[in-house]
Amino acid sequence: MSDTVSRLWDKYIEKLITCGVKQRPHQWYIKHIEDYIKFHEGKRLRFHNALDIERYLIEKGGKPF
Repeated sequence: MSDTVSRLWDKYIEKLITCGVKQRPHQWYIKHIEDYIKFHEGKRLRFHNALDIERYLIEKGGKPF
């Protein structure tokens, strides 16, 4: 794992802790974020928007907003 990716997950876990998420589900959250990133392969996270999230959730079985 690259230093950049490692820092991303470290910051993400810090945010989970700040938001009160217990440690046990951290890996579950990370797995779903990894799935989201794979779904949008080739598009950097900084360029994602609400439509990207909506498309992903629809693909996963959610209803459009």
